[in-house]
Amino acid sequence: MTISAACASSVCFSRSRFTGKERDSESGNDYFGARYYSSAMGRFMSPDWSAKYEPVPYAKLGDPQTLNLYAYVLNNPLTHFDPDGHACDSLWHCAQSFLNVIEIKVSASYGTQGSTQWGIAKGEYHATVAGLEGTTGLGGGNSGVEFKSGVGASASASGGPAKASLSVQAGAQASTTQGASLSVSANGKLALGPQATSFSASGTLDQNGVHTSHGPDLSLSADKSTDWKIGGAFTAGVGAGVSVNFSQLGRALSDFSEGVNAAGSYLMVNYVNPAINSTPPPVLPSSQYHP
Repeated sequence: MTISAACASSVCFSRSRFTGKERDSESGNDYFGARYYSSAMGRFMSPDWSAKYEPVPYAKLGDPQTLNLYAYVLNNPLTHFDPDGHACDSLWHCAQSFLNVIEIKVSASYGTQGSTQWGIAKGEYHATVAGLEGTTGLGGGNSGVEFKSGVGASASASGGPAKASLSVQAGAQASTTQGASLSVSANGKLALGPQATSFSASGTLDQNGVHTSHGPDLSLSADKSTDWKIGGAFTAGVGAGVSVNFSQLGRALSDFSEGVNAAGSYLMVNYVNPAINSTPPPVLPSSQYHP
């Protein structure tokens, strides 16, 4: 059987494809976009990588197979596929992404809290001896357990257009996702005028040192690394809650779109029109595609 080939510079790519990928006729490796794959060895010829630094790119610590950065689709090509040479995907993963949009939270704590008010002055305190909280998506993602213990107190006074408050917090927490930390913080705020324009100052002491901030509160900002959620929880010693994670919904739609595109390309190249996509991929330095 004769296999035609297309050449770019000194590198030739045959029309024979593995899952729709071009094969370099010199090395026999298949070009996946991010890196080259050797069908003879059943592994990628270079480790997986990501544009943003990660200790083990695309790894999931709950699945040891993902720690092998040379493996092809977790050594399970029957139910998984790899559209671009990076992390593999699967039909179950797509379903999990949508299931993880719904998150369940369960908590239990032991402590006390109270408040007192005298005229325009009000004082509150809380002491949590131990608190435990677990969160997970319905698909098993975004899961974590957090332990908290701490004390805090606040005092506030308001009269007419003026409001003032001061709070002090001290506590310890340990999380399966964020690690352990100890902190002591103080926050003060003063608001004046009919529009309640406020000025605040805060300081936090933790294992990384002292952090302070001060200035007028003129705008609201959101941490881009924080998920956007809407939901609620009820707590009376033991608590439970449900929330919808809109950030996870965006990731699920993105994963689904990539999966549909990859599946469509695979069907088009291998079954509908095998002659499609005749343009060879860009040429990489020889050190990136030779074993």
